[in-house]
Amino acid sequence: MSYPYASVIIPRFSEYQASVKYFIPRFAKIQRGESVQWTNLDSISHRLVFYRIQDGGRRLITTLGPVSPGTFVTTEFAYEIVDRIDYYCDIPSHGNEMGSVIIFSQNEEAMTNTERLRFLSRVFNINPPDVLAHLRG
Repeated sequence: MSYPYASVIIPRFSEYQASVKYFIPRFAKIQRGESVQWTNLDSISHRLVFYRIQDGGRRLITTLGPVSPGTFVTTEFAYEIVDRIDYYCDIPSHGNEMGSVIIFSQNEEAMTNTERLRFLSRVFNINPPDVLAHLRG
């Protein structure tokens, strides 16, 4: 059974954790038009800032919150040309809490591994090595 949304958990963070903190899952995957449900399991509120990396900088998309402890909030990303939205918690002491929403324009389960790899390489701006150049050289 599939749901028309992805679920992201805001876990209970502690001051003793590593300096970089992530949401669960770190990379939420949705189909274009689906929503994301954010569930706060922490003991404090979180406010999420969503942005897109564009032209060498960040472009603000929207904010969500505060998401109170023990609650959940659902949001939609209605952007036709965006394949990835990054986010972080803007509470000063939470500055390193981050994650991403990957937005597939076609059914991910129907994609071949090669199609999925090409899509994710483009979304994360990864340039695979030129294998032929290595073979020639």
